[in-house]
Amino acid sequence: MPGPDGRIAADDILRLAVVYPDGRVATNINIRHRLPEADGGLMLYPEGGGGGGGSFGVRYWVHPLPPPGSVTLVCEWPRSGVPESRVDVPAQAILDASTRAVRLRPEPEPAHAPGQPDRAAGPRRPAAPTPRAWTSSSPRRTRR
Repeated sequence: MPGPDGRIAADDILRLAVVYPDGRVATNINIRHRLPEADGGLMLYPEGGGGGGGSFGVRYWVHPLPPPGSVTLVCEWPRSGVPESRVDVPAQAILDASTRAVRLRPEPEPAHAPGQPDRAAGPRRPAAPTPRAWTSSSPRRTRR
């Protein structure tokens, strides 16, 4: 529940992270609102969810596909007494599943020359924190 300042206490948030074999990390604490640029950044983005009766489900989209190795999924929820938990998933299982995906629309044309920075994209954002560096700040929630 948001406090008077509109923030959710850091311990109230279910924290999720994806760690790629090459060290890239994405969390649900530091969500990018656009696709990673050519720097190869990693994005974990909520796609929606819902629930009721004591349960709630949310789907996340991760971009780009992982390199070979093991992908580590991490979660932690201090408020509910869930300690940091990790599970390794073979990246090959994800890569194999991606070959069965169906493209619904064509890739957009880049707004800049290949290999050149996208100057319209603005300044680069700082890298996402590692899972052990969960921040004490939390995202702002708006009341609807």
